[in-house]
Amino acid sequence: MKRLNLGIKTKLNLILLCSIIPFAVVGTTFGILLFKNSDYDQYAAKIINIKLSYLRLKENEQSFLLYYPNDNVFFKTNQNEYLRKFEIESKELNQNLDELLNMPMTTNLELSDKIYMLKENADTYGDLLKLTASKIYQRGSFQTGIIGEIERSYANAVAQESLPANVLTSLKEMEVQYINRMDGTYYNDFIELYTQHLGNIPGALDDIDLTSLSHRDTTHTDSVARATTPIKTTPKTLKNADKLKPVNDMKRYFNALKNIDKEIGFNREEGLLFDIQIEKTKLESINDIIKYVDEKRANTANSMRNLYIAIVVLMLLTVAITHIRISKFITNAIAKLSGYVSQLSKGILPDKEIEIHNNDELSDMAADLNTFARGLKQTTEFATAIGAGNLDTDFKPLSESDILGNSLLEMRSNLYKSQHEDEKRQHEDELRKWANEGLTQFSEILRQSTSNIKDLSNNVLKNLIHFLGANQGGLFLYNDTDKEDIHLELVSSYAYNQERKKKKKIYLGEGLIGTCAIEKSYVYLTDLPDDYLTITSGLGASNPSSLLIMPLKVEEQIFGVMEIASFKKMERHEIDFVEKVSESIASTLSIAKINQRTAELLTQSQQQAEEMASQEEEMRQNLEELQATQEESARKEAEMQSILNAVHSSSLVIEYDLQGHITSVNESFCRALNVQREQIIGRNQDEFRDTNDSYSLQDSDFWNRIKDGEVIKRTDKYLVSGEEHWLQQVFTPILDSDGFPYKILNMATDITANKKQEIELQVQTEKMAAQEEKLRQNLDELQKTQESMAEQQAELNEINKKLKNNEDILTQAVAKSKEQEKELQAKVAELNKLHRELEIQQAEILEQNHTLQEKEKLQAKALEDADKNLERTRVKIMAEFVRNLSRQSSIMDEAEARLSQVDGIPAEILNSVRNANDEFKILISKYKVD
Repeated sequence: MKRLNLGIKTKLNLILLCSIIPFAVVGTTFGILLFKNSDYDQYAAKIINIKLSYLRLKENEQSFLLYYPNDNVFFKTNQNEYLRKFEIESKELNQNLDELLNMPMTTNLELSDKIYMLKENADTYGDLLKLTASKIYQRGSFQTGIIGEIERSYANAVAQESLPANVLTSLKEMEVQYINRMDGTYYNDFIELYTQHLGNIPGALDDIDLTSLSHRDTTHTDSVARATTPIKTTPKTLKNADKLKPVNDMKRYFNALKNIDKEIGFNREEGLLFDIQIEKTKLESINDIIKYVDEKRANTANSMRNLYIAIVVLMLLTVAITHIRISKFITNAIAKLSGYVSQLSKGILPDKEIEIHNNDELSDMAADLNTFARGLKQTTEFATAIGAGNLDTDFKPLSESDILGNSLLEMRSNLYKSQHEDEKRQHEDELRKWANEGLTQFSEILRQSTSNIKDLSNNVLKNLIHFLGANQGGLFLYNDTDKEDIHLELVSSYAYNQERKKKKKIYLGEGLIGTCAIEKSYVYLTDLPDDYLTITSGLGASNPSSLLIMPLKVEEQIFGVMEIASFKKMERHEIDFVEKVSESIASTLSIAKINQRTAELLTQSQQQAEEMASQEEEMRQNLEELQATQEESARKEAEMQSILNAVHSSSLVIEYDLQGHITSVNESFCRALNVQREQIIGRNQDEFRDTNDSYSLQDSDFWNRIKDGEVIKRTDKYLVSGEEHWLQQVFTPILDSDGFPYKILNMATDITANKKQEIELQVQTEKMAAQEEKLRQNLDELQKTQESMAEQQAELNEINKKLKNNEDILTQAVAKSKEQEKELQAKVAELNKLHRELEIQQAEILEQNHTLQEKEKLQAKALEDADKNLERTRVKIMAEFVRNLSRQSSIMDEAEARLSQVDGIPAEILNSVRNANDEFKILISKYKVD
């Protein structure tokens, strides 16, 4: 091949140009690849936005289904905040899906059909939720919709007395239980009870699904049995069809409610809610699209990376070949000239002439040097052979008596011995110097790296590998933190491949490393299995030629194991050096391990101190809050106790169990009836009640009404020790925390004096009936008296209204009511006095007696109304008192719960709070009303 006659400057410019062009090509390729990858990033971000929109849709749908029962605005206006947000998110989701469909990447990835399907699923999802919301709006609440119509029908049925009260109550209970529990058996119970009472009415069962009554659960028929057992429906009770319309409406709306509930599918196994769940499941396919795009993006990124690497490698090879090719003509020639001139400057004559064929300035210089060297070589060849130290040069003396020749041979022999001893001594010195330098270097490394075991291990291993000229290594530490799992843990590695790094834990006795840890002596191998260890470099992978496994121990205590692999075989002095260094490493590791443990304990103690301070502050705040709660409880308890004392002092209070037996009476009751408490506790009130009344307290219907939550007012006459006592009574059920009655409270007023006056007046009325005509002339006076009493009644009504609207002045109202009661009693006494005077003068003023008799009736009526108002006031006071007690009990329960969750609270404080709370609950259980 013909060489180009190029100058040195031209060749250097060619090298520079060949270096710039590949880098420009690599940069351009890298930019194109980055731009293409950004398209995938934008597409993935758009899909993530779609998933977030779907998650927000799902959240709003679940929030609507969770909170709509308490949303009165929704049931009135069919508007809901979560539905509004759902609509907004639905539009945003559709917009994002449309944008995704218009992106070229969708077509490239063949995702159009899936995204169209997602869009259809999202639309169906929104339509189903709108339809569900519409059905729920039609279903309504207790004030609106179908449920509201049921409530209104029930109220009309009660008002018109369409059926006996207990039947209506049972029907109502079944309807409420169905709404609360969504259990179809309550609907079946309703239809069965309805059929029993209205089945003989034409058309009453037209829209009832009688097949729904089969296979019923008998556990739900108690209410039906209670309602139907004591009642026998007759044509007489059903004669008025208009009165039955509200009950028929209840049944009709109840049937509509059951049908719309089935459409909605509250059991999530059918209906709209089931369809919504299916559509949501379909929308979950967005995750598959995201996964598919991520895989495509990863594959594209890998392809781009591989292409980039291939281009870079190709460019580097091109630059390298060009550089080597051009440099060969320049650097090789300069190196030859430099070596040749250097030898000549030292007085050495080369054996060969320098040969350079570049056809440039360097080849001319080589020709001149060859001419100069040939002249020197002819004169100094023999002398330079010995002077240059070339002792292997063949030389024979001229004869045995050649003194100079033999002397030269003897000198060469002495030079041989001296050279060998010098080399041996120099080698030993170099080994000692090498070992000392290494020990000094690693002492400094170990001295500076005692704070962190990880950094120490990395630093030591890296420097040791470099110092020995090895290729690969690992450092395993003895880990006995868990006494049940003692092992060697890989904390540092150098040039390990990924497969080797995976095995971070080696147990004692496992493999060469585990055996070395047990035997506490090093292992050196030069014949390794092919699959034990592989050293990988940029040019390929190969097995090491030697392996050294050195234990890290101090006084026979093992701290770890170090593994070093090399392509070259290790010398004895290198193994000894590693053995010495390993002792220092083990000692430093023990110190670092102690320091690290000390730092961990210090950090742990600081954290515990901070936690204790935080708990102490929280406990202090809880104690302050508890103290404030206790003070407020004590204040309200004193206030309520004073109100309770006032009620007990002015009213007769009797408590019954659910069977009608007296369990407690207050002192006012014993005083009024002139009996001892022990005489009546445990007895039924009918035992000393006048049995000539039209009804008895033993009547099961009477107690059942009270157990069902009804408050009953009545007046009864009692015979105690031969004396008559009239009591005006209010029977109120007392409910527990679950809303079930557990006792009955009777607040009574002694009206014996009024009743006796009423009876006496009735007798007098019968005697003076014959003289009624003569008393007509006093009608005007009676009219005035009625107007006066009407004014008094209006005044009492005004007082009642103020009592209802101003609960803050209940105590003053009670006092005022008592004063009015005293005034009325004074008026009654005055009337009694006037009545006695009328008896004395009966013959003379019969007409006036009749007028006074009528006045007495009106005043007695006014007194009775006042007593009723007083009763209502007392009941309200008791109800407010118990409500306050219940609220206070809730505060005490919350305080007790919060204190019990705080660590470090003294047991005495917790016991004190619990005792106070128990006493509070005892007080509530005695007087609690709903």
